[in-house]
Amino acid sequence: MSQPKRILLLDTGNEWGGGTNSMFELLKRLDRNRFAVTCCFYKDYRKGKEGRLLSEELADIGIPLIVLPSIKQPLWAKLAKEIGRGLFSWSPRLKKQIVLGVEVQWRIKPRVVTLRHLLGENEYDLLYMNNQPASNLEGYLAGEMAGVPVVQHCRIEPTLHASLLAS
Repeated sequence: MSQPKRILLLDTGNEWGGGTNSMFELLKRLDRNRFAVTCCFYKDYRKGKEGRLLSEELADIGIPLIVLPSIKQPLWAKLAKEIGRGLFSWSPRLKKQIVLGVEVQWRIKPRVVTLRHLLGENEYDLLYMNNQPASNLEGYLAGEMAGVPVVQHCRIEPTLHASLLAS
């Protein structure tokens, strides 16, 4: 029998919602002989205000969890975004591009490096992303750099604009 396909499931969300619920339904039904999933989150959040932690719920179904260290937004990034929003308040498109450009520098690029390393070091066969495309830019870039195929799970109409990919 062949080894199960190693899958890194990336979820960039900050709170328990419909995406987390659908992810659990998928993981509960997954054929463990064919697929070995490790979840990767940025935060070990609770199910509701007083509920159990994500890590506890995943442990109950035998799915490992990697929680990446949080990255605190530097002062320069906060100031650059606020100045950009003020200077380009007349153009929603330019304002959005400026903010994204700052986000790419301080948050997305470091996450790409971390994810690329994680994908290669653990020899994952697939990166499965569990949020909307616009919130998974680092996953797309890391998958491409690591040579790992990417699957995007969308529960609603997805939107990924070309300007995001040019970053």
